[in-house]
This record gives sequence, C-alpha cells and structure tokens, in this order.
Amino acid sequence: MESLKTLRIMIANLKPHFEGYQKRSLVQRFSTLHFPIGLGIIAAVLKEKRWDYDVYDSYVNGTTGGFLKRVEKLLPDVVLLSGFLGNYSYRFCIEIAKKIKKINRNIFIIIGGPMATTIPELLISHTLIDFVVKGEGELTIVELLDVIEKNFIKEQVRSVRGIYFKEGGKIIFTGERDRMMNLNAALLPFYEAFPIEKYISYLKNSGRCWEISASRGCYGRCRFCKLTFGKRITCYSPELIIKHMLYVKENYGIERFNFVDDNFLNSPRSIEEFISLLKNKYPGEFKWRFQGRADRISMEMVERMAEVGLFDISFGIESGSQDMLNRYDKNLDIKKAILNLKSIKNLIDIHCTFIVGGPGENWGTVKETERFIRQLKLNNAAINILTLFPGTILYDEAIKSSFIRDEHRYAMNLGAMHVRPYVNISDMSNDDLLKAREMLTETAAGFGDYI
Repeated sequence: MESLKTLRIMIANLKPHFEGYQKRSLVQRFSTLHFPIGLGIIAAVLKEKRWDYDVYDSYVNGTTGGFLKRVEKLLPDVVLLSGFLGNYSYRFCIEIAKKIKKINRNIFIIIGGPMATTIPELLISHTLIDFVVKGEGELTIVELLDVIEKNFIKEQVRSVRGIYFKEGGKIIFTGERDRMMNLNAALLPFYEAFPIEKYISYLKNSGRCWEISASRGCYGRCRFCKLTFGKRITCYSPELIIKHMLYVKENYGIERFNFVDDNFLNSPRSIEEFISLLKNKYPGEFKWRFQGRADRISMEMVERMAEVGLFDISFGIESGSQDMLNRYDKNLDIKKAILNLKSIKNLIDIHCTFIVGGPGENWGTVKETERFIRQLKLNNAAINILTLFPGTILYDEAIKSSFIRDEHRYAMNLGAMHVRPYVNISDMSNDDLLKAREMLTETAAGFGDYI
C-alpha cells in the first residue's frame, strides 16, 4: 500500500472574527450553521490520495486564537481555507493570512470556494494568500499539492489549471479548468473529518435540514447573480443522491434534506428518476425541500413529489413587477409564476425570496411586489436589499458608472448580506429601500408566522 505523503496540511473552516467584529450589531452577524460542503469534499479527496491532514473548525469547536495556536504547534506546510463573500470574510482573510505568515512565512495558504471564484484577483493582490483556486477544486488541489510537495517548482505551478498566484508582482492565472462532467466520479463530503456531532446536534435542535447537492451549475443569466460553477449543468445520478441520503440517515439520524443546488429542476429527466426511485424503493424514508423556478413547476409534478416526501420549495421570485424581472434578466413570466404557485400552495409549503433595490426600482414596483405577496397570502417570504456581487453584470455596470470606485474598499465593507444598500442603483433613497424591505416583510408576516 502506498505510504502517507509527507506534506503537512491543515484544513481550516474559520468563522470571520477580528478586532471590533463582536461589537457590531446582531443584524451584521450571522448565527445559522452550515456544514462546509466544499471543504468536506476536499477532505475526502485528501483522504483518498493518502495525504495526512488536520482539521480546525471554529464555527463549532474553537476560536480564531485557538486556530493560530494550532498552527504554531503543528507548523503545517499548507493551510486550506474557504468561504463566502460577505460577513466581512474578505477583511478576515486579509488579517488571518497575515497572522499565519507571521507564525511561519513559508506556510502556503490556499483558498477555494465561492469567495475565491468571485474575487480571485483581489485576494491575490491584497492578501498574503499564495494560491486562489477558481471553480471546482477537487482536481486542482491534488495537482497543486503535488507541485508543492515536489519542492515547489514555479514552472510546474503554471501547468495547474484553475489557479491564481503572484509572480514578480504580477498576477498569474493559469487558465480555466475543464468542468467535471461525471459527478458520480466525484467524492461525497468526508463528514467525519469535522466535529460532525456538533452539526448533527444543531440540526436536530433547530429542526433545520441536512444540506445536500444534486447538481452543479445553472442555465440562468440573472444580472445580479454570480455562478460559482457556471452555466453548464452537471448532475449526480438519482441513485447516488439517494445513497448519500441513506448514509446520512443511517449514520447521523437525520432524515430531512435541503437540496442547495442553484436550481434543483435543472434536469427534468433526473427528477422523474429520483421520484420513481423514492416511490418504489424508499417510500416514507425522507422529507426534503429544494430551490427551484416558479415557471418550471406544475401541480402534477408537485403532487408526485409530495407523495415521496417533498414538504417545501423555495422560489427566487425577486419581484412582483414584470418590468423589474426584465431588468434583472430573470426570464420569468410573473403571471405564470402566480398561476403555478397558486396551484401548489395547498400541497406543500412555499417560500419566496424577493429583492428590492435593482435598477429602476421605485415605490410603484415595490407595490407590485406587495400585491404579489397579498395575492398568494405568502407568510413565508424573505425580503432582501440588493447586494452587488463582483463578477455580476450589475456590479460591472456599477463600476462603469462610478457607483463603485474602489473594489478593494467595497469588498472590505461587505458585512451582512441583503440588509442594507452598500451601493444604491435604484430610483429610491437608502432610507426608502429600508422602509420598503420592512413594509414587505410586515405584509408577509400578516399572513402568519414566518417559517
């Protein structure tokens, strides 16, 4: 059997924390707990390739200070990070990278995940992070660690597709890596690498669902959305998805699942196979929910899904105004959405998310969203103020129009998402956007308790 490799690796799932952070208002901080699926997959890859590694998870079992003490003790060759943009994560990355390098400047710091894909050049330019992995990281990390282990030859680094690094003050991007077309060949997260009992306890006490993925990618072209995996759709087979669900149920006692795909309805054929398998082999085994588009659902489909455990769907409606939807390039017919949601509202719970603050938003378009909520009597609605994410069409337009003049400063100030306008591109004042969000939230609350 091949022996363990010699590279000392630390996987770090770190909750953003820095001086002054705890003093911020509660609305600027976040408390929901999500298992780090991406890092879990990387842990599975390292295990398969027989790399030894340590895991530190400050979300459930530690602090930033505790992590740094672990680094001092273990002196890893490589620290692997991940994260989402927002909640001051970019600012945290700047500070934590400095502190890691202060312990030992020879430690390689690698970051992947949604933030890495969203702002790779900012991370290379303004932090001491050595490598940024863009997009899917399973194959990239293996090749990159192989190069590092072989005495880190710069010429070989350039052959690793999908990474950013700095050389002689210049940012180097090695080019796009081809997407993984067969997700069945990809590894599922290695849950036991993390303090999994803490996550299990949280889910059982909160009633929340285990998060799972059935596909990667989204065909949409919404102007406010940054796609981590791009437009090409790749899917796990229905058999593998159910195998994953069975593993979680049998090992952790969780039978409620939330599919976190950008759009669970990407592949109608796979959905039909999934329903059929659940009905014929696993009736009554699971409860599940997903995110989908309101124009790709039907009463007949939901009836069959509900028979095999579907209990809730989350729809990104964004606005009750067709004009606003057109401005977002949402490609959604609001009248069809209303008809579809009315037809399924008594079959399952429905949860709708909305955005206020897009280009051209005014009190008239906000009132159209209010009418939409009232028409469907939506008690389960989340109202978000538009946050401009780097890499989106609206963000690029905001730069061209000088709404955003300094990208580094903008990213530094991104705290809690969707609760205030960081940049206002609407026809409303900042105060009016906050009032609109409050008004729409109260409208939904008037139909019952928020779930």
